[in-house]
Amino acid sequence: MSKLKKAKENEYVVTHDTFFDETFGMPSLGVAFLKKVLPRKLRKNLEIDKLTVERRKFRDELFRETRPDIVYKVPIRGTNEYVNFHVIIEHIASGSLKKGVEPCESQAC
Repeated sequence: MSKLKKAKENEYVVTHDTFFDETFGMPSLGVAFLKKVLPRKLRKNLEIDKLTVERRKFRDELFRETRPDIVYKVPIRGTNEYVNFHVIIEHIASGSLKKGVEPCESQAC
């Protein structure tokens, strides 16, 4: 399926999901994003500049498919281990904007 929706003859509209995937799917943006939101104490133990973007889908115990918006795989400094950051961005209606990044605290994350 195409990522673009046909609006009119010879005119296409980029969906929100397509914009997000194309933007946050750029490793350089992932690096900048994690450097901005992660605490310094955590950042110093990671090789954020070696981040890779993963495309993942998960199935729960009932075989329902879920998918985070994006997964960043980041090496842990001095090891052969990695940390996966599952990023989920929720749209907030204007007028109720909150500043900053809120970690997900539910089991679904």
